[in-house]
Amino acid sequence: MKHFWRKPGKTLIYILTLFLTVGLLGTRVYALDNGETQPTDGNDTPVETDPQENEDSVQEETKALSAVSITPLLQTDAPKDLTDYLNVADHKGDLVVDMYEVASFFDNKFNVKKDSATGKAVFDLTGYDLNKDFLLEITEGEGGTETDNFAAMIKKWDKLAQTLAGQVKKGDAGEPNQKDVLLGETRQSLEPGLYLILAHGKGLEGAEQFEEIDVEQTDPTDPKKILTTIMETDSFTYNFRPVLIVAPSKSADANQKTSATPAPHIATSDAGKWVYDVNVYLKPSQKPLEGNLKIIKTIPAIDDRLDDGKVTPVTVVFTIKGWKTKTNDAGELVKDEENLVYMNAASITLPNKDNSVILEHIPV
Repeated sequence: MKHFWRKPGKTLIYILTLFLTVGLLGTRVYALDNGETQPTDGNDTPVETDPQENEDSVQEETKALSAVSITPLLQTDAPKDLTDYLNVADHKGDLVVDMYEVASFFDNKFNVKKDSATGKAVFDLTGYDLNKDFLLEITEGEGGTETDNFAAMIKKWDKLAQTLAGQVKKGDAGEPNQKDVLLGETRQSLEPGLYLILAHGKGLEGAEQFEEIDVEQTDPTDPKKILTTIMETDSFTYNFRPVLIVAPSKSADANQKTSATPAPHIATSDAGKWVYDVNVYLKPSQKPLEGNLKIIKTIPAIDDRLDDGKVTPVTVVFTIKGWKTKTNDAGELVKDEENLVYMNAASITLPNKDNSVILEHIPV
């Protein structure tokens, strides 16, 4: 499988993994006729390599056409409330992942995945050319810096992920080829290709698994809202971004760094080995699960206390407190300052239109 093309002044590279952070391109490489890659000395002159190394490279490229596996995991810095919740035996299967194969990879190119029964494409990719628009292009002396090119590429992948997730929400996409995958569960014998990863609460189907949320714009061209998938616990809503990955991937190379990306990065030119067992790390945002409380107060009769032929208004004051569910050894509900999550006061002056007051944004 060739991942590089010989082209003067340019290097075109498939991005094999794209998460929230993406590294920059390292050593320039060229493709040889037998499909292996050869590094250069920095002056576009191929460096001699050991024949055995070339043979190993060919074997690696051939192996990239073999089956791959994908395992969804939570990032280590995911919200602690979520990890604690999922570690409880009764909740271990509450977060699941659906894997959609968008395109397979063979004959040195992406090929749109079609439903075996209907022959219809799993996703409508009108307006997208995976074999053109989703290559990273680094141009010598023009076209912006490597950082600019990567930023533009990330936006392309984000836009495509949003488009595909939108089709799933509307019911216009095909069925996932891997459904309700548990965290830490490995799905094996998958085709090399491009996959859409959607994490959501177990039992949520179709549009009900999605929520559009506001996001901070770092650039005027960035969207103000994005589509996410959700999972709810007793106290929180977790929003997951749609993730696009390509498997197989490449292991991170800690030795290749640039001023723009001082951290280890992933690129097909890295010295790291091909990775056929790909881990997808999920990190959701967290927001409290909230609701509204409507208090209605009625008084059977309000006297004319001032004896002026008018009903004298009465103001009723309420104190509202809320606690997390906590019990003592005897099974009794404990209400103390430690688990107090809400406290407010409200009043109703009677009579009024509906004798009520509404309190908003109360933690569930």
